[in-house]
Amino acid sequence: MPPQALTRIMIMKKIEAVLPAFRIHEVAEVLRSAGIDDINMFDVTEFSCDGKHHRLAGAECCVDYRTAVRLEVVCEPLLIEAVKDVMAEALGCGQRNDEMLRISTLVRVVEI
Repeated sequence: MPPQALTRIMIMKKIEAVLPAFRIHEVAEVLRSAGIDDINMFDVTEFSCDGKHHRLAGAECCVDYRTAVRLEVVCEPLLIEAVKDVMAEALGCGQRNDEMLRISTLVRVVEI
């Protein structure tokens, strides 16, 4: 049987968010209750400047690293708006110090 017969190629959407580690359980629970079961989570180190300035080699800079979790959901293009709304509600987007959602198109997804 040729390899093409075993695979299906499709276009999908990926939505991702980087959030503090302590919020991951509540966000994952909201996603699961909305019927989104395929969630990928990765530990990441996020760089941000929160107003703390330091002098390094004569130049003023700010260095602040924090542990965070990157949450990814891959879904069909028709479902992306519903997933985006659920994630935005769970993350509290639109408020001060809100999180950011990134939506990208996966042009070629091969299901094996």
